[in-house]
Amino acid sequence: MARERPLGVTLLAIVVYIVGIIVLVRGLIFVGLVSFALLTTPSWALGNEVILGIGWIFLALVVMAVGSALWYMKKWAWFATTIFAVIGVILSGAGLPATWLTFGAFLVLLIYLIFAIRYFR
Repeated sequence: MARERPLGVTLLAIVVYIVGIIVLVRGLIFVGLVSFALLTTPSWALGNEVILGIGWIFLALVVMAVGSALWYMKKWAWFATTIFAVIGVILSGAGLPATWLTFGAFLVLLIYLIFAIRYFR
């Protein structure tokens, strides 16, 4: 018997996957800018950008995997998304990487995930 995916989970999977694509593009930009900068920047200054770009690409692959798992209603995807939302609430609440709007978005996501757990059982 196939489980029916609720509209909210479908939209969440699509949004998570789009975020993964955006993060992937960011990582590729870092790596691409580094390769372009090889002509003008000393080689000792390029290590951090390459490492950062590779890190963004790895994060993008993880986020896109979670988005795909949400689409297929995998239980671990709910858990992973909840962990990301909790981290986002804590960091944005502390004002570290974002604004209060981001804090609110992560909080709404976390509340939705608490109510959506019944679909992932």
